[in-house]
Amino acid sequence: MSADAHLVDVLAKDLPVLGVGASLSFGVEPDPIALARAVGGPDFIEYAGAVEPSPILPAVQNLHRMGVPVLYHPSCLNLCGPWPNPPSWLDAVDRHVQAVSSAWL
Repeated sequence: MSADAHLVDVLAKDLPVLGVGASLSFGVEPDPIALARAVGGPDFIEYAGAVEPSPILPAVQNLHRMGVPVLYHPSCLNLCGPWPNPPSWLDAVDRHVQAVSSAWL
């Protein structure tokens, strides 16, 4: 094993693990909640959606009661462009992440 490969193995051991997930949207098929209830369903649900969390909070709370974490994918943010995101965008995403208790962003 090369030194680089060994370093990757060492560093990877410190990363959090959620298991196998599914990237889905609330309100369309397949239903994230039904899928999470299924035997062998995903360990977590990743979703992209509006920055205002209130429309999806009931579904997110249902998943939390089932012990299924959610990951918010903020498609509104520019993660690879040459300019920074406006502070108001970052604040809105932070409020969303806090409201849904996103496992990470």
